[in-house]
Amino acid sequence: MSPFALMRETGLWGPNIDFIIKDIPMCAGGSMCAVKPAASRVARSATVLHAEAIEAPRMSLALPYLKYPEQLDGWVGGEKGFDPMNITMALPVYWCREAELKHGRICMLATVGWIATDSGLRFAGDMFQNVSTVEAHNKMLDAGV
Repeated sequence: MSPFALMRETGLWGPNIDFIIKDIPMCAGGSMCAVKPAASRVARSATVLHAEAIEAPRMSLALPYLKYPEQLDGWVGGEKGFDPMNITMALPVYWCREAELKHGRICMLATVGWIATDSGLRFAGDMFQNVSTVEAHNKMLDAGV
C-alpha cells in the first residue's frame, strides 16, 4: 500500500489512539493530552465531573506512567517508586536490597580484576602468565582451576 493510500485510510497522523490514552490519569478529562473534544458541552462537562469523582492512583515519580509500588513506602530509596518489574510484589524488599548490594559489590570486584589483568598484574605460577582477560576463563578450565 502506498503512503498516500495509507494516509487516506488512516489520516495524516495514523489511526486513532484514544484507546491507549484513556487510562492515563493525567489525560482523563483534562487538557493535558491531545484528545478529540466531546460532541457537546454537556458531554464534556459530564466527562470532567466523572474524572474528578474517580481518585487517581498514586503514580511513581521515577516512572510516571506506572503505579507507585506500595511495598516501597518507608524504605530509604523507595520514595521515588522505582520498581518497573514489580519485583517487590513477589519478593521482600529487604531481600531485594541485600541482593542488589551483593551483586553491585561483585561487579565492582570484577571490574577491578579486569583492569588489573589488562594492566599486567598476574598471580605467581606458570598457568597465570601470558593470559589475557578474554582467554582467562578457558585457560583456567584447561588447567583444572
